[in-house]
Amino acid sequence: MSLRDQLFAAYGLTLQEVRFYGREWLTDGNRLYLLRDLSQFHHPDLRELQYYSEALFRRGESVAYIVPTKTNETTAKIADNSVVLLLLNHPDRPLRTDGKTLAHFHQVGTALLSESPSRHYLLSGWRDFWAKRIDDLSMKWNDVEQKNVPSDYETLFLEIFPYFSGRAENAIQYVTDLFIDVPVTDQPVIAHHRFNEECWRLDGFFSITPDQWVIDHPARDLAEWMRRALLQNRSTSDIFAFVDQYVSQRVLSVSGLGLIFSRLLYPLLFIENAEAFFDGRADEQKALAALHELLEQTDREERFLAAFGKRYMKTLPRIDWLADTVKSSL
Repeated sequence: MSLRDQLFAAYGLTLQEVRFYGREWLTDGNRLYLLRDLSQFHHPDLRELQYYSEALFRRGESVAYIVPTKTNETTAKIADNSVVLLLLNHPDRPLRTDGKTLAHFHQVGTALLSESPSRHYLLSGWRDFWAKRIDDLSMKWNDVEQKNVPSDYETLFLEIFPYFSGRAENAIQYVTDLFIDVPVTDQPVIAHHRFNEECWRLDGFFSITPDQWVIDHPARDLAEWMRRALLQNRSTSDIFAFVDQYVSQRVLSVSGLGLIFSRLLYPLLFIENAEAFFDGRADEQKALAALHELLEQTDREERFLAAFGKRYMKTLPRIDWLADTVKSSL
């Protein structure tokens, strides 16, 4: 059965494939659709995502709506794969991934969540999830230390793991103390698994697609945008301008600023790199090259964290060794 026939059988829609900007899309002649594999979604409850995406779609936001099947399911079997059909809203309307636009999306998401709260708010799990990941890598470090002839990657991993482990422990302790000492007053938002400048661009079109969504604290999106910006060697002033744009539209609490800081302090990219290598999902030479790049970024990250703390965290405790970093850079 052709893709067209399978889509008609599942959705009752007559869709045909068209090619725009070098990729295949689906259209009914007027509107654009996109197929996403179920494995690409990060939020565990597609019913929630369908409700949120439809509500925002109907309110005119540039989001993609999860189209239900004829039997009102969120997924369909197409070529033996579980897939989700997305209908794009205003795909030709440019979306700027700047602080103001992100603040607007967070605001409309918060309003929607206040009407229909999610059962999967991630903030309370940050600390335990972070701790488990670094503990798992600590066991890998112990295993590698017992090897007679570690590989090139493993040799570098043995050398640098104590530094990144120390950063992770600092981040975990910081967020632990923050939860105790400073009430988190910011409301949940519809956030992204990893927000960055490319999130809303779809090969010439624009859309905020629910496969990227998670329900979390707004600090997540701000921190992940900054993490990517640092990796791209964006200037500190550019990154601060993004934060200032955001807070000019949407107030962020003191605890929210502390959560941004702790999330950036946590060495996520190092952990993802090591996990991919030890799980056999990464080529060793590519993983090693990426690890060297991350290592080269550590001085810049420390200086940025110190500068961020000095600018935005005047009433929150700062970490001593980062305070020394900013002094040495003056």
